[in-house]
Amino acid sequence: MADEKKEAATVAAPAKTNTLLLIIIAVLGTLLVAGAVGGFLLTRKGDSSAAAADEPEHEEEAEEEAPKPKKGDKNKDAKDKKDAKGKKDGAKAQAIYVSLEPPFVVNFEGGQGARFLQVTVDVMTRDAVVAQMVKDNNPLLRNDLLMLFAAQTQATVATREGKEALRKSALDTVRNVVKAEGGKPDAIEAVYFTTFVMQ
Repeated sequence: MADEKKEAATVAAPAKTNTLLLIIIAVLGTLLVAGAVGGFLLTRKGDSSAAAADEPEHEEEAEEEAPKPKKGDKNKDAKDKKDAKGKKDGAKAQAIYVSLEPPFVVNFEGGQGARFLQVTVDVMTRDAVVAQMVKDNNPLLRNDLLMLFAAQTQATVATREGKEALRKSALDTVRNVVKAEGGKPDAIEAVYFTTFVMQ
């Protein structure tokens, strides 16, 4: 009799284990399928943006193949060139982000509350030459930004408005360095704080 109970218990135990194993496999299978679908959609999104980027090239080729206007049509030719240039200028180039690593860490001057500020800064431009200039002048940029951050007090950067004012000052600082090094300061579109920690 005792042997029959043990056999029944051992038969029931594998059934529970098999059910649990099937549930785990089903969940993992679902996650795998969801990941595959998500990956497919992300790659398709990249393909559609690449296709959209290819379209202007085809339009330019079509314009080049179009018959040339006569010499008397100078105004029309100038207008066509202006339209083609306007289309090129209207589309923005891809943004380039340059991280100024490692994060900036400064002490707040005496006082209550937070005593340290840690900020990670990313610079945005659409000009590859300016992006390289930011990378090449990283020590100079870090010095000037470090001086800017160290001059802050805990009270000034505790509010959203204070952080936004600091971000604008950081943008001006980066633009000044780029200008001093012979670059185009207006090519620096934005400065972003990707981490901002006060302790």
